Amino acid sequence: MNTRIFIKIVFVCLLAHSVNSGQNVEYTKRSKNEVREGPGNYFSLVYIFPPGIPVPIVRRESGWIYFQLGDDKPTKKDIQGWISKNCLIAKKPRNIFKEIEFDKLSLTASPSSAAAAIRGFALRYGKTNEADVDSLLKFQEVIFSPEEYKRFKNEMKTLAPELKRKISKLVESHCLEEYDITIDEEGVGLGIAARVAEKRLVNDQRLLKYLGLISAVLSEASGAYDVYFKVFVLRDQNVNAVSIPGGYVFLTEPIIEICEDESEIASIIAHEMMHIIMKHGVKEINQRIINIKMDEAMRELDDESGSKDLLDDELEEFALEAYDMIHKPRLLSYEEEADRGAVLLLANVGYDVDAVSRMVLKLQDATKDMDEDDPFVQADYQKRHKSIRKFIDEKLKGFKGNKYHERFLKNMRK
Repeated sequence: MNTRIFIKIVFVCLLAHSVNSGQNVEYTKRSKNEVREGPGNYFSLVYIFPPGIPVPIVRRESGWIYFQLGDDKPTKKDIQGWISKNCLIAKKPRNIFKEIEFDKLSLTASPSSAAAAIRGFALRYGKTNEADVDSLLKFQEVIFSPEEYKRFKNEMKTLAPELKRKISKLVESHCLEEYDITIDEEGVGLGIAARVAEKRLVNDQRLLKYLGLISAVLSEASGAYDVYFKVFVLRDQNVNAVSIPGGYVFLTEPIIEICEDESEIASIIAHEMMHIIMKHGVKEINQRIINIKMDEAMRELDDESGSKDLLDDELEEFALEAYDMIHKPRLLSYEEEADRGAVLLLANVGYDVDAVSRMVLKLQDATKDMDEDDPFVQADYQKRHKSIRKFIDEKLKGFKGNKYHERFLKNMRK
């Protein structure tokens, strides 16, 4: 039997079961909908659904939904797991079979098949070699267990309910944005990230686990709670941090060394995460690609890569432009927006929000010699510090967060 026809038959049966079971059903809406073993971005990936799959909801936990496709009593053959509510839409999609790209993803594509597709994009458009891409793929695997994450989070102080509600409202209005990563965008990002790494990755498992736990806590406090952000450390003499579309964050050793507590290193990670969530890099790059044909001028990359394919030359140009952009200063408006988002993420977790303004001043001091020929960079740091102090004073005046200095020293000890 033709594979496409078989998948459609299975899909119809599953749809009928979902409707007849009387359960509440929602439908996958993204081009790539990840299903995990548990309710968190650090749980293992088990399936990837195409758009239009009916998901019968069994129970909800925070922003995650547990579902089961099959009989009322689960068996190993049943399709079950946890999916982010960001992936779902309540209304049944129109022309559902037409919208599902069965040739790209089966009903339940495996994580390995998705990884292979991402690797293919990285090699084709990242302008890098297989060894660098494969090395980065190994580095980006989750290196802590769900139990370790729970212990890490349980060590952190919880906010008072009234304060938590206040901060949650601020987060909703400023940085509670979804971040939908398509396979091609993640693949291009992987290729660019592999070029940035260029065999300079620091293989310190304890440090990488610590940074990964911090990023998981921060992402859980954002609208992109279902995205696993990959944090790497680079051997580089410059004080720098870089974010790349697809969820890649790079910190150099010197920028880690100037941090004096966990809240400061968390502020750097949160700042870079906000660049990714708010698609600053993609927005800026898209403005430089004049040959992409769009219905609306210069829409974000995922609008192009979600429902229709980018042409090869356009993707190649995107990769080259992106690699070029990460070595250039971002626009001040992007930096200030990422600073504000970082403050709110820190507050939502309970970190000391003043860490953001402290790190802006530290970066200014650390880069004086590097930027002596460009006085505008130093002026930007001054503007950023003034802007973020004003934001903190207006939105979070009197907020006392935690620095977690002892935990920082324990994990940073050589």
